[in-house]
Amino acid sequence: MPKKIFVTCALPYINADPHLGHVFEFIQADCFVRFNKLIGNEVYFTAGTDENSLKNILASHEHKVSVKDWIDQKTASFLKLKDDFEISFDDFIRTTEERHHLGAQKLWSHLDKNDIIKKNYEGLYCVGCETFYTEDELVNGLCPEHKKVPEKITEENYFFVLKNYKNFLIKKIESGEWNIMPESRKNEILSFLKGDLLDISVTRSKKRSEGLGIEIPEDKEQVLWVWIDALSNYINVLNYGLSDQTLFEKWWNHSDEIWHFLGKGILRFHAAFWPAFLQSAKIRIPTHLFCHGYITVNGEKMSKSLGNSADPRELLKKYPLDSIRYYLMKDIPSGDDGDFSEINLISRHNNELCASWGNLVSRVLALGEQYQQPIKLVANELKPEIDESIENYIECFSKVRTNDVVSVCFDLIAKINKYVSDQKPWSLINTSKTDFERIISSSLYGIIYANLLLSAIMPKSSKKIFDRLDVQIASLKDIPLLANQEFTLKKPENLFNRI
Repeated sequence: MPKKIFVTCALPYINADPHLGHVFEFIQADCFVRFNKLIGNEVYFTAGTDENSLKNILASHEHKVSVKDWIDQKTASFLKLKDDFEISFDDFIRTTEERHHLGAQKLWSHLDKNDIIKKNYEGLYCVGCETFYTEDELVNGLCPEHKKVPEKITEENYFFVLKNYKNFLIKKIESGEWNIMPESRKNEILSFLKGDLLDISVTRSKKRSEGLGIEIPEDKEQVLWVWIDALSNYINVLNYGLSDQTLFEKWWNHSDEIWHFLGKGILRFHAAFWPAFLQSAKIRIPTHLFCHGYITVNGEKMSKSLGNSADPRELLKKYPLDSIRYYLMKDIPSGDDGDFSEINLISRHNNELCASWGNLVSRVLALGEQYQQPIKLVANELKPEIDESIENYIECFSKVRTNDVVSVCFDLIAKINKYVSDQKPWSLINTSKTDFERIISSSLYGIIYANLLLSAIMPKSSKKIFDRLDVQIASLKDIPLLANQEFTLKKPENLFNRI
């Protein structure tokens, strides 16, 4: 039975241009979305930009431009990733939009008033994280994420009493109803929840935020803390605050699964704070959270603030899009940190995409062209290998083990390559047409299946192959409909040229 699935990416700060870590998250979620469509599910996929952040204000001051001009420019650079990297967003929300403001204020107004208190607070605040830290959470006196000394802040704010939802959250996570992946992140958040939970400051003074942000209706001197403001995008992008609730009803209240993709640095906000806010407001909590690691450089997190980020736009000038997508999904562990290496990217491109996949497609189609007669899709001697690959593919993708997904695809490609080499169709082209057509038909079935599986990872090159075959299929259930069709094969241009 097909499912309805809502998928989101976290909203990045826009204090600088996007780096490869942002692209990694977008691609990982995009591959998951494309996979679900391949198996027949209906998916709605959203992302956006977090614009009401103090760090955005500081960045605009540093570059001597207005806050509005700054956030407009940087949001445009993030939105451009959609086309540059073939990301299949259905919607993209900015937290300065009216629909977001209305939704965030509605969420605030629906929070249980027994969960909100107002008090004076003094604490150590990291602008980069937009959160307060206690002394024992610092590493050598520095923010563990941004390696900077937090600022000491004293002000009166509204607080959310998180401990009211301690038992609720623990029960949901341990039962799997709130499914946090991978297991290490689930254990991390359970450890946090089983400790002493402090109240969360959920507003900021308008003075310190320089007027940027969403006002608290009952207190014009306070704006929503960015981590309640930004998190509400996941329902606001579905028009939660507007009169027409069609999208919200379909994709939040009545979807089968709600997935959040995000980095480990913001796990606590999403895994503990966000469902607590939703439960307080009597709104359904999500079903799945996948937390990826960081792309590192020499073991250090890739970060704009640390000055070691790779510019994805520069990579696109040097390497094919699908080679970048493939490398990131293959070499960066899906739920852990992984070091970025252009040397490894080139190696993957040359040895796997060119020598294995590209070569297989080229030699089978070239043999078909040499045959000079249509090939009817009647034989599939690779069906057991294909069926096993599909089963493993679905299992790995369902758990967002994207590295294993790629391995499954290339294991199938290796089996098709071996089949072609063992059967030696080139030796039969003039002596046994029946055997030649059987082998090429089976090989073609293998290529079509492998290409469709790879389309979730490499949509651009996959489309090239299907265009060359004059095939239009959108899901795995479409492939059997190709049975008995005739294909006039022609050798394609090189899918991938060696670097």
